[in-house]
Amino acid sequence: MGWNIRRLENGDLCCTITEFEDKIIIQITYAGQLDTTFQVLREDVQVLVGNTLVSDGTDLKNRVIAGEIGKLLALESNKQLILSVSSKIWKCMQGSEFDIMTRVLSTLKDTMNENPKLRAQYEQTSKKERDYYIV
Repeated sequence: MGWNIRRLENGDLCCTITEFEDKIIIQITYAGQLDTTFQVLREDVQVLVGNTLVSDGTDLKNRVIAGEIGKLLALESNKQLILSVSSKIWKCMQGSEFDIMTRVLSTLKDTMNENPKLRAQYEQTSKKERDYYIV
């Protein structure tokens, strides 16, 4: 099956999704920077932000966004999720923390919709589920 890559740039914010047969790697960069990587785990219906593979695992803002992305992807796939994100998004982007998280999730959603396979899976979920996870 190989792999599939989708990339979307939204100003300094960039989202890249690389999908393999057994895992999905999501990179959310700000001004080209990535500094934190998480392995997001699924246990039944709960999504857990598991191991911090790179950087400081105590950064709660990045853990929250990793959890939200994990919940979103749990609707789409049973694949292992690796998420790399820039902590610069919280320091450099304009707006409240909620606005920033909304912009990041919206960029991720737009990137997912560029991927035909993920888009088809996304469209199969109920509108209520999609609206709950993506503002």
